[in-house]
Amino acid sequence: MSKIQVVILAGGFGTRLSEETTKIPKPLVKVGKYPIILHLMWHYAFYGFKDFIICLGYKGDLIVNYFKKNKHNYLNIKFVKTGLKSLTGERLKRVQKYVSETFFLTYGDGLSDVDILKSYKFYQKNKKIGLVTAINPVERYGILKLKKNNTVYDFSEKPKNSTHWINGGFFIFNKQFFISKFIIISIILSILVVGSHPMFFNLVISEIKCDKSILRLRESSISTISS
Repeated sequence: MSKIQVVILAGGFGTRLSEETTKIPKPLVKVGKYPIILHLMWHYAFYGFKDFIICLGYKGDLIVNYFKKNKHNYLNIKFVKTGLKSLTGERLKRVQKYVSETFFLTYGDGLSDVDILKSYKFYQKNKKIGLVTAINPVERYGILKLKKNNTVYDFSEKPKNSTHWINGGFFIFNKQFFISKFIIISIILSILVVGSHPMFFNLVISEIKCDKSILRLRESSISTISS
């Protein structure tokens, strides 16, 4: 459908899944018969986006070897070595010269049923520098509401939080993202490192001086392989 590239961040150490990642990088951990990264690429390809830039780091050679052994000729894949210990911002900066005017960005360990085409149309309609998906997370614990005499009058089993939105991990950016006068690139890209931290959106909006140049598309069915 489009030559817009999908940049996949696949260079992290994957320490939260160390029982697997001592041998292979996290994007190669299998879900069913296939690695996470391939499921992710299939998802984008389903919507017509088949050009990928994979940011390599930890055990990146294994990712390259996987795709050499397992041919997917309908996918156009460019591998870029972005450093072993590079943070997210540095990895993205190192692929700047390869991306088109508009590009997708996502993490190599997150799977979702997010509608990529819907997101892209929403981004196009609003003409902003970038778009991020947002999730209204479910609370980790059941919530009790108590009266002054300690009587429980309401109990909600892990309800959705009505006020907090967290980073869903699926982004769309215009290349102006790298040069916008509203963005100090080293700061905003470092902010990307916080990943699913609930303050992500507030920090980004603060750094672009409330220019509203980054949109938020609300999605609810996103999961990340992280435990």
